[in-house]
Amino acid sequence: MRILIDMNLSPRWVDVFVRHNIEAVHWSSVGRAYASDIEIMAYAKANNYAVFTHDLDFSAILAINHYQKPSVIQIRVGDIVNRKDVVSSLELENDIKEIYLYSLDTFGRRKDDEYLDSLKHHIRQLSEWYLMYPECRQLPTKGKIYRRVIVESHIIIYRITERIEVLRIFHSASSNQKIRSARTVNIFFEN
Repeated sequence: MRILIDMNLSPRWVDVFVRHNIEAVHWSSVGRAYASDIEIMAYAKANNYAVFTHDLDFSAILAINHYQKPSVIQIRVGDIVNRKDVVSSLELENDIKEIYLYSLDTFGRRKDDEYLDSLKHHIRQLSEWYLMYPECRQLPTKGKIYRRVIVESHIIIYRITERIEVLRIFHSASSNQKIRSARTVNIFFEN
């Protein structure tokens, strides 16, 4: 049996299956984080995986379309995600403005809007998926609190505390020194 673990479940499920000699892969390692359920189903079918999910939609897709494959294993428990509030720095807001202006000038309004929507989508998803992304290698810590999300040609840097602090967005060609500067970014709140 081969298991494809859906995005709504932790990548830590891979280890659970592997310990029981079941081949498993998390969707984040093979596909786009914001892929549709249909896209995930097609990948699972083409690669002979069963989908392991918390999402009711997969069973509905199978039933409505009379599909025989892929198999769906649905786990139903309470709140499976340790959600955290996502806050952003002033520097991040400036980074987004710079990306917007550059993309608008270089690629036009439609492409610019699509790209910014993708960046913002990834930032919003961090409230649930903050543990999914790898440690930022330029900012190593024992607790792996600095993480990075790669979105096309940019890297979103965030810090895991009692909340998710989205610090900066850098171009992927940025120097290590520039990326390390994210460590000094502070988050301020208005009361």
